[in-house]
Amino acid sequence: MLLLEMILRYGRYHLWGHDRALKMIEASGAPEDAVNPFRHTLAADQIWLQRIRFGGQPTADEPADLAAAKDLLFELKRQWSELFESLTDEALLKVMAYRNMKGDPYEHSLGEILMHVFNHGTHHRGQIARAVRLAGGEPIPTDLIVFFRQE
Repeated sequence: MLLLEMILRYGRYHLWGHDRALKMIEASGAPEDAVNPFRHTLAADQIWLQRIRFGGQPTADEPADLAAAKDLLFELKRQWSELFESLTDEALLKVMAYRNMKGDPYEHSLGEILMHVFNHGTHHRGQIARAVRLAGGEPIPTDLIVFFRQE
């Protein structure tokens, strides 16, 4: 599998996972411990998209509530899809300079950055599933293999 194909597949998984996390949160009555990591993940996605698209030192506030998070998710899905459509294998290998939120400089390839973003989302979906279970709800599977089975 080529690097581009793999990244695009993980990108589809990332967006699918966001959708399932939202469904899980809504079905469980939106416990705060589940909403908070969802809001955080979307804000992080927004920051990374800004770094990738525009460079500089991005800023993004977490959505104020679940309704704002849903609105942001809709916009992020559009922006991620645009980015995915523009990707090439060469672009994924390009090293990007950026600064973290503390202002420390780093350099990573676009492919590495995207893998980080997707992995970050997976981590927080696990937190969401745990919070839903602790609130008495039933988590919706967001495992990569489940995505592969449905794709």
